[in-house]
Amino acid sequence: MLSEQIELEELRAELRKTQRALAKKDRQTAELVEAVIDAARSSSAAQPALPRPTKPSVKVGTSEHVAIVHTTDWQGGKETLDFNLDVLEERLMRMMDVAAVLTARHANPVNECVLLLGGDMIEGITIFPTQPFEVHAGLYDQLFAVVRMIRLVIDRALTIWPTVRVVAKWGNHGRIGRFGELPDVENLDRMAYRVAWERYEHDERVTWDVNNVDYVQQFQIGAYRAALLHGNEFNRSFSAQRITGKVTAWQTIYEFGDVYLGHFHRSDCYGLPNGSKVYLTGSPESSNAYAADQLAATGAPSQRVHFIDPDRGRVMAEHTIWLD
Repeated sequence: MLSEQIELEELRAELRKTQRALAKKDRQTAELVEAVIDAARSSSAAQPALPRPTKPSVKVGTSEHVAIVHTTDWQGGKETLDFNLDVLEERLMRMMDVAAVLTARHANPVNECVLLLGGDMIEGITIFPTQPFEVHAGLYDQLFAVVRMIRLVIDRALTIWPTVRVVAKWGNHGRIGRFGELPDVENLDRMAYRVAWERYEHDERVTWDVNNVDYVQQFQIGAYRAALLHGNEFNRSFSAQRITGKVTAWQTIYEFGDVYLGHFHRSDCYGLPNGSKVYLTGSPESSNAYAADQLAATGAPSQRVHFIDPDRGRVMAEHTIWLD
């Protein structure tokens, strides 16, 4: 019993010794921290007063830039829980309002717009079996509703920029009949483009090569070379690897750099080996079950606006316009 009491007292003595050592170390640490803080305060007090901050001024560039409005996959005539022709028109006008604000805020003057019409502007009725039950209007009404909206967009663009150049590509939803029954160029998107163009045929502010039926629609803004595709060129299933691989192969044949495409109803961007990019642009449409089920790709309603430096041949500003 006595030996156990002696051992207990020794353990208590060791514990008190350890506690005193820890307390001493804590005091030293606290003193060190306080010394550093005091030194920082003294150093700060010895520094001269900093000038009061002023509102930054934006340096406005003198070289002109060019706006790109990539609008695609309107699916005009489609009807979902929260989308129809009326919603489409409202969202397109919102897109142009945002484009006007961005142009006004851009650091360089912008006096031209290249309007990219990317296809699938018309929903169609023969693309998949249940489609006739998911439309707001038949083909006749779809066609002329889309023509009207193309004109609304161009007319609004002319209030923002002095000149507008239109580059247009047809999509798979504009085809007539079942897949393979007619050539790709026999397409309702192209018909809508042609009818809309007739309104501006003699308007010098609008240029539009409606006879371009190239599979890859190339366009140039000064030193900036790009291509407009719809997106169905990469088959139905969505694959970033397939897209970038095929575009990289095309770049060995053609002379374009950046690529603009829609079809997949999502906003995204992929870098390419030569430094150019593939820009995916979304759709004004929402609640598309077919795109989600069959393409495994969808996104919030959106379109795209860029600003190009034609001298440097590059995109200087990228903007995704969210429409929901």
